[in-house]
Amino acid sequence: NKIFLMYNILLLTTLFYSIFYFTVSSSSSKDNDFQKFENLKLSEKSFQVIHKLHINWYLVSVKSLLSQLGKEVYRDLDHVGKKTFITCLDNINNEGDLTESARCLIDSKRRLDKYKKMKLKFMNYQKGFYRRRFARSPYRLIDKNLTSSEYIPKINPIKIKKMSSYKLLDKREKSPVARVSNLILNFVKKNQVNETRKSFKWKNTLKKIQSVKKIMDDQKKLPGAKPYTYRMYDLVLENDEPTESPKERASFVSRAKSLLSLFFHLTGDENIKKREESNVRWLSPRIAPVMPDKAKAGNQKNFLSPDILSLYEENNEITDKDNHQQDNSLINVPKLLSHFGMSTYDKDKFIEMLMEVSGAAKSFEEASSILKALHFFETKNEIMDANERIVESFNKLNNSLNFYQKIDMKKKGFTFIEVDQLDQLLQDQGIKNDSKVYEELNYYRNMDRKDREASLWLKVEEIAKNGSMYYGKMRFKRTLPVNILKPTVLSPYMFTPILGLSVLGPTILSPSLFSPLILNPAVLSPFILSPAIGMPFILSPYVLSPYILSPIIMAPFILNPYVLSPNILNPYVLSPLILSPLVLCPDILSPQVLGGAILSPSVLSPAVATESALMANVLSPTFLS
Repeated sequence: NKIFLMYNILLLTTLFYSIFYFTVSSSSSKDNDFQKFENLKLSEKSFQVIHKLHINWYLVSVKSLLSQLGKEVYRDLDHVGKKTFITCLDNINNEGDLTESARCLIDSKRRLDKYKKMKLKFMNYQKGFYRRRFARSPYRLIDKNLTSSEYIPKINPIKIKKMSSYKLLDKREKSPVARVSNLILNFVKKNQVNETRKSFKWKNTLKKIQSVKKIMDDQKKLPGAKPYTYRMYDLVLENDEPTESPKERASFVSRAKSLLSLFFHLTGDENIKKREESNVRWLSPRIAPVMPDKAKAGNQKNFLSPDILSLYEENNEITDKDNHQQDNSLINVPKLLSHFGMSTYDKDKFIEMLMEVSGAAKSFEEASSILKALHFFETKNEIMDANERIVESFNKLNNSLNFYQKIDMKKKGFTFIEVDQLDQLLQDQGIKNDSKVYEELNYYRNMDRKDREASLWLKVEEIAKNGSMYYGKMRFKRTLPVNILKPTVLSPYMFTPILGLSVLGPTILSPSLFSPLILNPAVLSPFILSPAIGMPFILSPYVLSPYILSPIIMAPFILNPYVLSPNILNPYVLSPLILSPLVLCPDILSPQVLGGAILSPSVLSPAVATESALMANVLSPTFLS
């Protein structure tokens, strides 16, 4: 959406500003800081990689905006228009092709505008027959698409928990199990060298791990994550899973998957999709696993591969019971302790002792310390400050949205930024009023809402044109391609007609088969060591383009004059000249069989040491040849 696009542009601006600031200030800093910033300097190769990354971020932002526009257009189209629009999007092979996506969007938008005009004319025609006066409704100014709860938010009442009696908190007396666990813990800790770790709480650590996992899973489900991997087709239809492009559907992997799906269907498996994505564990037991199996429930087939003495707690929201197979656990330790009547406190103490003795606690703390130590070559504060400024500016912009902008975000998925919000955004980034950025945005400041929307569609149309000035506007002349400095080397080809002008395009070691040259004038484009069969020359004059060591069979020259293009060691078979005059084109050691010249005069084109057989010259005078 629009805010997502502005956020990415803001991110690029701040990153470039930060790198520039680091480079300038390094000369006056201390030796420590100088070395720190020296480590941050990018090589030429790294800079190109980061530059491409920034471009991809921008392209993904544009793709997100196009997808929101596509959803809006798709909702308003008629049945035939929807089918045409979706078919156009589905035929796009490359998921990052913005040009083809914009063309499909522009074509559908024009169809929608045409449909709206026809509908408006019909409604105006009806008004002439059914013109009536109606009382103005007091609710006419209220948006009909909004519910009452959106105007007046419901106040959640405070729920008071009532109990017959309350148990006061007091100091817990430790049970024998807890005392034994503490004794073993103290014994293990005393035997550890340089012990400086704090008391370990396995349950708290498990909660932190699961919370991080939940955040990562939630981020994958956010709408902003889909444009990176989904096609425009999936974004417009709001598919939960990405689909395959026509090119991917034609691949071997896709066909094998289809055959597998057909096999599961014929075997009567009800849950085909899970069977296709299932994992297999064969004679691979897990002994004392700390965490549940990462495979989802029902998506794994196990053979003699149980979880023995598992340390995680089943049927617990902390362990995310939906993401593992509970029936595969053999002797679950927390469950076993519960059967023996242990309290939750004693169970936690016992498992904490097991984790400490096994060394899992130390491994977790070492991993945590490594993550804390990763502070970008001792420049964590500088980089994080820049990121915090970006996030803070984005949050300010998000909180400053007015009522109508929020409605746009909910309905359309994007909105237009207001002038005061734009000024505040630039001010937060330290951009002065007299900068070029302000001058470039003056045109936007003077637009109203309709002009901004029209300008947005003009930009989409420019993306659809992709350099073509007349796409979708009017008919344009189709011209033949012009190839300049495009040699063909070691590239055999067949059944490929060649069209268009060729300049400085030699063909070297590239044999051809049944590939005619039609309307293919050539300049300085010799054929060298490139034999050809079935290659007629039709309306393809060539200049300064000799044929050297390139035997040609079944290649008649029709309306094909050529100048200063000698044939050297170049035999011809079944290749007559028809209405093809030649000037300064001698044949040197180039035997010819079953050919001849028909209405093809020649000037200064002698045959030097060239044998011929079964040749016929008809109405083809020669001069100095």
